[in-house]
Amino acid sequence: MRSHHLFLSLLLCGSLCSTAFGQFKLTIKFSQMDANLGQRLEIRVYDETTGFEVGFAKVPEITDPAFDVQLFVLVGGKSYRVDFYADVNDNGQYDPPPFDDAWRLHVTDVQGDVTMPFARSTDFTDIAWPGPFSLSVLDGMFRGVWKNETFSTTDSIQMNVAVDLENKQANASFTSKGLFGNPQTETLTFSGPVTQDGDTANVVADAPWSGDLMFANGHLSGAVTLQSAGLTSNLEGTFGVAQAVVRYRITLLDGTDFATGYAVVLKDNVIVPNRVPGPFVRLSPQEGAAVDPQSTLLSWTSSHDADGDPVTYDVSLTFDGTDTTFSLSDTSMTVDFLSFGLLDGSYTANWSVTATDGQHTIQASNGAGSFTFDIATAVSQETPAQIPEEFALSQNFPNPFNPTTTIEFALPQQAHVTLKVFDLLGREIATLVDARLRPGFHRTVLSGEGLSSGIYLYRIHAQPVTDGVPPFSTTRKFVLLK
Repeated sequence: MRSHHLFLSLLLCGSLCSTAFGQFKLTIKFSQMDANLGQRLEIRVYDETTGFEVGFAKVPEITDPAFDVQLFVLVGGKSYRVDFYADVNDNGQYDPPPFDDAWRLHVTDVQGDVTMPFARSTDFTDIAWPGPFSLSVLDGMFRGVWKNETFSTTDSIQMNVAVDLENKQANASFTSKGLFGNPQTETLTFSGPVTQDGDTANVVADAPWSGDLMFANGHLSGAVTLQSAGLTSNLEGTFGVAQAVVRYRITLLDGTDFATGYAVVLKDNVIVPNRVPGPFVRLSPQEGAAVDPQSTLLSWTSSHDADGDPVTYDVSLTFDGTDTTFSLSDTSMTVDFLSFGLLDGSYTANWSVTATDGQHTIQASNGAGSFTFDIATAVSQETPAQIPEEFALSQNFPNPFNPTTTIEFALPQQAHVTLKVFDLLGREIATLVDARLRPGFHRTVLSGEGLSSGIYLYRIHAQPVTDGVPPFSTTRKFVLLK
């Protein structure tokens, strides 16, 4: 878990008062998007230094293979990460490739407007999408600076946003000095409804101003008029969790251009709470499949944590009145159902997978599943020679390894077995097995995904179910080379 705080004085001096300060536009020119026609596209832009989201954009439906998306998010001298995905499976949320198409681009050392051509490719990236965007993330006070480019003047500005999703109402205010050419402090207030999904609002200006602003799909647009001053300000901008940018063009009531400028505001004391691990899906077995009970492979895609926290998985198996849970850091495991001492017959197993970062837990996007197996067929192939004479833990193979290795162990009698992996400091890295197993030779596969190169320990502890038989424990080493 990690929390970040932005303090205004640091940001204004470190970012907005840079000699390269300026507000610039990012244009992404999409092409060859034929394979994604009819799909929703979402884009998020992150400040590479802070990791904060500074802009969001959504294309509700891709209707042309070539199109542009513009975001007013860039500040001079900074670098950005641009993540985006197409909702291929049309479930309204991000799923890692191959279920959705996802890409990542980078913008470095901004010195002006940036145009990024993007021709669709199949070089997909799991971007660990943080979840649906809601206007509620804008709740709070934003402060920053504005600049009138026509008259080369600048001053402070603050924006206060309150979004009440329960009552579907939004209120916003802008307070500045000289922003619209008036040397006095001006305050504009707006209020209006929020849509049911919570990502769009239309707010109307209060007197003496008139006009309205639309917050939709990460974009702000609209115009407000002050009749007493004889001017209209046309506004356009982009907002994100930690930053909002608004560009303005002031015209006189007869349509004559008067001035242009922009405002960049950053949210006070931005706190990004620990985020839920990213979505993932179960892969195998397929729903209702008949499997080999001696070697049933359970697998799923990775869940990536946007905060960089390690993710572990809990696999729950239910069959014939038995409930068993395995905890591991890998994205697959092999189960030997013969080790559970089941009688001859056909069985149905229900299984599910959850991912956790230690604080938040999510289930696989495609929920729980089931499969079948036949014990009679498997047991008929077993011979007495398959029962070992003594407990043993074999050296993993291959060793060293990358990316996977196999660990075998032998049980001469039924026992409750734990098989765990530790680093050289004794910290537990993963639990590969935690179950009651029948006599026989067993194996499990360890994936090095998420582990650094180095030497690790793996330790088995087998507690026989027969009273009076001492437990068996031993430890071996393996080497991961990447």
